[in-house]
Amino acid sequence: MSDTFIIVTNGILENVDKLRQLMREGYPLVCADGAADSLKAFNILPDVLIGDLDSIDPATQKNLEQEGVIVEKWPAEKDYTDTELALLYCSQREANQVFLFGSIGSRLDHSLANVFLTVRAQKLGIRLYIVTDTSIVTLVDKELFLKGKPGDLLSILPITNQVTGATLKGFKYPLENAAIELGSTLGISNEFLAAETSITVKSGYLLAIHTPG
Repeated sequence: MSDTFIIVTNGILENVDKLRQLMREGYPLVCADGAADSLKAFNILPDVLIGDLDSIDPATQKNLEQEGVIVEKWPAEKDYTDTELALLYCSQREANQVFLFGSIGSRLDHSLANVFLTVRAQKLGIRLYIVTDTSIVTLVDKELFLKGKPGDLLSILPITNQVTGATLKGFKYPLENAAIELGSTLGISNEFLAAETSITVKSGYLLAIHTPG
């Protein structure tokens, strides 16, 4: 069984080329509810459909069932978003890496909740990558190595009250054992100087937002 999964949720589906590339690697695709309609527009068939199924077009659902897609229907009154249900589905199948598409949309509450799922994923032993058209977002809780090219942008944002011991190597503006408080913009718009870089912290969580040039 794969230790890497793809989740598509019901925001704006971006970077479909990256999605198709990951699918060619053979990673299972878990679809959260109405995201199935977006996938249908690109002729993409998920492996699993999960959620309370209140936003999917009934015709799309019927088609997926006919195609043999696994369907896990949950009650409308539940303690999880459909995206978190998809993440839990991956965790139960021993995923250690998940790529999340469609996480940003018109609902700010859902968009922020999806970003903070990076923390939920970390506690489940999963590295969650949020993929958009322009950037890839992931959590730094201890150490993260990033590959890119000179000129790529990196922003780091604390999402705990304080991050200590923040160290950046391979960037235009290095940091060494820095403390960054929640709300600080210190880490915005750094630049890659090397193809391989690292971000480390001693305590707290950072969001690392890598924007290729």
